[in-house]
Amino acid sequence: MAIRAASHAGSWYSDNAEKLSVELEGHLKLVTKLCSAPKAVICPHAGYSYCAETASWAWKNVDPEKVNRVIMLGPSHHKYLERCALPAHEVTAYATPLGDIKLDKQVLAELHSTNGFEQLAIDEDQREHSIEMMLPFLAHVMRGRAFTLVPIVVGAVSPALEQQYGRLLARYFQDPGTLFVISSDFSHWGKRFRYTYVKPDCTMLPLNQAIENLDKLGVSYIEKHDNQGFMNYLRIHGNTICGRHAIAILLHCFACFVPGSLQTAFLHYSQSSQVASAHDSCVAYASLVTAQTAPLQPL
Repeated sequence: MAIRAASHAGSWYSDNAEKLSVELEGHLKLVTKLCSAPKAVICPHAGYSYCAETASWAWKNVDPEKVNRVIMLGPSHHKYLERCALPAHEVTAYATPLGDIKLDKQVLAELHSTNGFEQLAIDEDQREHSIEMMLPFLAHVMRGRAFTLVPIVVGAVSPALEQQYGRLLARYFQDPGTLFVISSDFSHWGKRFRYTYVKPDCTMLPLNQAIENLDKLGVSYIEKHDNQGFMNYLRIHGNTICGRHAIAILLHCFACFVPGSLQTAFLHYSQSSQVASAHDSCVAYASLVTAQTAPLQPL
């Protein structure tokens, strides 16, 4: 048995439980709650000094009384994967400065049994930050209430696999006590990211505004649950949304249910820095929430 260490604590966020709780609560007190029981949230995974404000807009909506399982999807930044990956079999919990989070071994075993997932060695898992950066916020908003976690690291999966994973996870999405969390930053812009694209109709705008315009176009397809539109957007504009495959899986999951039962809303947007030219760089952050507005009826 093993516990995945909070390997980014002390650098990307505080490793002091009291200080971290105060910081997170401070952010949450400044934002507005949009819905009482979200089915899914999308939020950023950068260091908290950069993205905690935007992330707090998503986490504010989570009601610990209505969540007993969290299925979390985040992109793989360090290991190339062509499929999704699950934690090593021996891992039973993920550590945070606010306490350990127990893994849902039953669901993980069910997913493993499909033979559709790779497995991350614990050292590979600990190098990845996309899941870990969700956990302190999650632990804090759950207020000590028991729940289990299903962490899924998403590789550079094909459109066909995105659809397969979305359909596979739909059975869990239908469970009233299951929350989906998608970990993703938005545009990574600048020469250091090898991405300096500006939409043709935005060339006269300040660069940060042009980047925001590009990101919010992508957000609009997510809000409409338009997976094909989102795919076309990525193909045409090439936006460097690191969690694009995880987002696509979520949209395919939505597509498994009769339209009209889910509503997704944009919450907040921010950027890490100002850019004056392509030699500068910034990373963009957005948060969204999906509410269930009617009973979920599978198609």
